Amino acid sequence: MEKLRVTLVKSIIGCPRAQRIIIRTLGLKKTYSQVFLEDSPAIRGALNKVRHLVKVDINQKAQDVRRKKQTDPLTKPKIRDQQPTALLEPGKIVQLHTLAVSKNTHSKRTRKGQGIGSGLGKTAGRGHKGQKARSGSHIRSGFEGGQMPLQRRIPKRGFSNAPFKKQMVTVNLGILNHFPDGAIITPEVLLCEHKIKKIGDGVKVLSRGELEKALVVRLHAFSKSAAEKIKAAGGKTEVI
Repeated sequence: MEKLRVTLVKSIIGCPRAQRIIIRTLGLKKTYSQVFLEDSPAIRGALNKVRHLVKVDINQKAQDVRRKKQTDPLTKPKIRDQQPTALLEPGKIVQLHTLAVSKNTHSKRTRKGQGIGSGLGKTAGRGHKGQKARSGSHIRSGFEGGQMPLQRRIPKRGFSNAPFKKQMVTVNLGILNHFPDGAIITPEVLLCEHKIKKIGDGVKVLSRGELEKALVVRLHAFSKSAAEKIKAAGGKTEVI
């Protein structure tokens, strides 16, 4: 039966009581201590509950590995030794599967609020009181505390189509039933009959309502369905 080499790689200080009992039961006494256990479902189940604290290897020779502090600069690994081995042969193109990432490239996230000794305890870097110290606070980008923001203080230049936009006056098709059969409808006639308040840049007929009379409509624009209804009633549309 294969044996498992189990190494305690993290301290059990602060862990739940059940996890500490499992570590003690496995025979691990201190950090980086090792034990050799039979590979069985019971052992696998126990290791699964503390998998974040231990490292498991299969078929390794028994050896006592203890944690050593590398205080001597001669014993520290050189920078070139920490670099990954090259996966790319000379003359080949770099691809996704040939990229190699250096060890410890991503630093561990700083835990805040873990005590005043860390320098980021108590207020966790938020300071005392105020809007930014509250939970759930959010200040949108560009907000300057209520004063006139920069995007409103600077002058506005550049081209805008707003001065050249046409303001069309709209008329519903049902209003044209006010005129007799065969009448010629022009913007001036609509203005005299008080159907519109002004001519503006033009008058456009919309298809809302039903036309019951044959009329000759001479206006600036027609919607597609309005033109079809006018022709269906026997009238005629003319764009001026």
